[in-house]
Amino acid sequence: MKIEMEFLRSRVARRVFFLFIVSALVPVISLSILAYDQIVSLLTEQRYEQLRQSNKEYGLALLDRLLLLDKQLDWMRTHADSSMSMTGDEAHPWRLLDTPHGFERVSLLTEHADSGTAPGIDPLAVFTAEHTDHLAAGKAVLRTQPRHDRLPLITLARWLDTRHPERGTLIGTIDPDYLFWAPQALDQKTQLCVLDPSSRPLFCSDPSQPPSPEQLRAIDRPNAQEQDIHLDKAILVMSWRLFLKPDFDISEWTIFRSLPRNVALVPVKRFGTIFIFVIPLTIAVVALLSLHQIRKSLIPLERLMDGVQRISSRVFDQPVRVESGDEFEALAHSLNRMAVTIDRQIGTLSTMADIDRLILSTLKIEDIVRIVLARMHEVVPHDRIAITLTATDEKDLKTYIRDERLRDELSLERHPASPAWHRRLEAQKYLLVSDHEALPEPLIPLQRQGASLFLLLPVVIKKEISAVISLGYTQAPGPSNEDIQLACDFANRVAVALTNASWEEQLYYMAHYDTLTGLPNRLMLRDRLNLALARAEREHSFVALLFIDLDRFKTVNDSLGHLSGDLLLRQVGERFASLVRTEDTISRIGGDEFVVLIQQGANPKESVALTSAIAGKIIRALERPLQINDREIFTSASIGIACYPTDGETANDLLKNADTAMYHAKAIGKNNYQFYSKVLNAEATERLDMENGLRRALARGEFELYYQPKVATRTGRILGAEALLRWNHPERGRVSPAQFIPLCEETGLIIPIGDWIIRTACLQTLDWNRQGYADLRIAVNLSPLQFRQPDLVIKVVETLENTGIDPAQLEFEVTESGAMEDMEKTIRTLNTFKEMGIHISIDDFGTGHSSLSYLKRFPVHTLKIDQSFIRNLSTSDKDAAIVCSIITLAHSLEFSVIAEGVETQEHLEFLGRQGCDEIQGYFFSPPVPSHDFTRLLQQGPMPLTT
Repeated sequence: MKIEMEFLRSRVARRVFFLFIVSALVPVISLSILAYDQIVSLLTEQRYEQLRQSNKEYGLALLDRLLLLDKQLDWMRTHADSSMSMTGDEAHPWRLLDTPHGFERVSLLTEHADSGTAPGIDPLAVFTAEHTDHLAAGKAVLRTQPRHDRLPLITLARWLDTRHPERGTLIGTIDPDYLFWAPQALDQKTQLCVLDPSSRPLFCSDPSQPPSPEQLRAIDRPNAQEQDIHLDKAILVMSWRLFLKPDFDISEWTIFRSLPRNVALVPVKRFGTIFIFVIPLTIAVVALLSLHQIRKSLIPLERLMDGVQRISSRVFDQPVRVESGDEFEALAHSLNRMAVTIDRQIGTLSTMADIDRLILSTLKIEDIVRIVLARMHEVVPHDRIAITLTATDEKDLKTYIRDERLRDELSLERHPASPAWHRRLEAQKYLLVSDHEALPEPLIPLQRQGASLFLLLPVVIKKEISAVISLGYTQAPGPSNEDIQLACDFANRVAVALTNASWEEQLYYMAHYDTLTGLPNRLMLRDRLNLALARAEREHSFVALLFIDLDRFKTVNDSLGHLSGDLLLRQVGERFASLVRTEDTISRIGGDEFVVLIQQGANPKESVALTSAIAGKIIRALERPLQINDREIFTSASIGIACYPTDGETANDLLKNADTAMYHAKAIGKNNYQFYSKVLNAEATERLDMENGLRRALARGEFELYYQPKVATRTGRILGAEALLRWNHPERGRVSPAQFIPLCEETGLIIPIGDWIIRTACLQTLDWNRQGYADLRIAVNLSPLQFRQPDLVIKVVETLENTGIDPAQLEFEVTESGAMEDMEKTIRTLNTFKEMGIHISIDDFGTGHSSLSYLKRFPVHTLKIDQSFIRNLSTSDKDAAIVCSIITLAHSLEFSVIAEGVETQEHLEFLGRQGCDEIQGYFFSPPVPSHDFTRLLQQGPMPLTT
């Protein structure tokens, strides 16, 4: 590119040239636009004023002519001959008179005339009462009459004699040519119209172009208006009102005048033509001046640009020569000095960039060390090199040494830490030491190789020294200041690389290992499981998956706290890890769940035997107590086992089926292991379907309460009932409580369902109270999970307040096992209920683990004998003895007794003889819906014999 020849190819030249042109044109054009706009505004206002004045002059002249015509008509009235007036039926009803100047005709119209038969007479000449006052005052009435395809007819009327209106009316038809004469000075482009009060044209200077609707609407707007009409040609419109009401009893006429805007602004066009010549002339002058200045200024810039391009092409031996004697020359000298510096540094930077790419592309600290030892000499000259890693979790320092004469040799030595040297390095960016002073241990290997001067570069990460790069020199003078600066920069780059590698290791660990136990997590388990399955498919071998769940871990966690639970999990993980082989994987996938992945051979029997052996070792390993915070904790595990390929071919299938087998192990007693089977899978699927159905049942209204009566043993009177939950499934029909109640307990759904049971039972009790059965007591079972809810008492109080029933009509049945889970809390809650007046019963008494010492502390009213003892009363002496003992014990503690499961007359008679207070069972009635229970109440006491 040569600016001397083709300067406008330069973007700077084009930009400067453009700025010059714009700087000249913007003021000229702006001033022209402002002047043009001002002239147009002034001329437009002048034209409007001229139109307004013309309209006024024309309107006043029009008024003068109307007044003149009125005077002529008045003269004819005063000089009329008496023969002009006719009376009687034989008189002519109208007569044409001599026509004075300005009228087309003048007629005399009597009261007997039909105005429609008089030629040229306004049919409206028969005036209404509203005009008679004006005529009686001796004034004329001016009227206009529309005519088809012609201008309206204009008439002027006076009474011949104001005292005798019957003499007739003079009506003159006005000559339009006389009334609406067109001024000679009217421009051919100007349209002049006179409009009646209804805006109908009475006269237009150009009848072929009457006012448009837009122009007529402009009349009602303030003074001057511009209207865009036909073909977007602007029209100047001006009107003036001529008020005729006082003289002629007619609304005002409008003098309307319009003028095309282009005609009105003809002088502006002449003014605009001046700019057509001024602007090009300005551009030409500015362009010539701009070209001259640009050529003078951009030649040095071109040479500077050529120099920069040579530097960018790494050509540093051709300096830039500029002799302009100004800033461009100084810039050229600076550019030449910069080229020399860049030429010296670019090689070093290129080498460092290559090393950076190698360092940052690796994720291991050992690989980073190897790259630094191999390539450092390309950045900073040296004779010997070593890198010392100062890991905080190790007592010794690791030093990697490389001899520059034997570049492939790399050795590792360990040394004790040197706190004094560490403190010296922390305070400085680098250290230069010689062999004349005591050297730290990491420098001894370099000294043995002949180095006498050492440059120590600390690698600092998060304000801590994580490594030290040691450069050794066998001869003086050692490194230059520039070499030291480059070495410090390189140490910073190594710090970034080590930080990335450390983060990568931490992120990998966090993503693939459990932070609590240090075992592989679910993600790593899936990776290893997929690899094991792929290998097993290739080699036709077996893979076993052990799903381990700790038994009663929640009890430890709740009673001793989460910290103790974490310690337990950590110790359990250590025991499990010590039991599996190195090729197997033990992982914690969450909570108290562990999974063991076992890779086996192709022999099915040996694989099953090995899997069973490992499962047995795991169960036996938990037989020894765990030491948790000076406590001995015993735990056990339930293990489910699924094998490839018999129990599943994918990771998801194996995990799901092993989980199913684990639940089966828990169901049959815990502390054992079970292999998966298809029957278990069907049961698990059914259980999942039932759980999903339960979650929707409450919202869908599928639950119903049945009531089984409680009967007084001696009288047969119904004392109350037990509310029992029933589930009407839309597809399965009636589902047994034995199937879904335990599932409600496991999933926690018993809490909302239990709240619904209490509320529904109270509402039903309220309904029976209204029917006259106010002495009933309805029993509701409380599950252990409900007892653990902190707001149980609050919910019960709210329900009683909302329903309004007496608390004494509500009874809570609590099982022995549920009451024993948290004894003190249970006693406090039961005391609260008893103080409220709620009846408390121990359900299924005799089947739990409560002791008599606890039983006497329970604030209960009733013991309920479990039906398992009642069922065999007739055949088992032991059951009969137990029942008798329970009744005696209860009465001794001042408790009442109720027996459930009574089905025969023998049961009833035996219990009656032993003094049992209440009976519940199929002998009287099975659980029934509320309406059937109402019928039982209506029947009165239950019969005590079959």
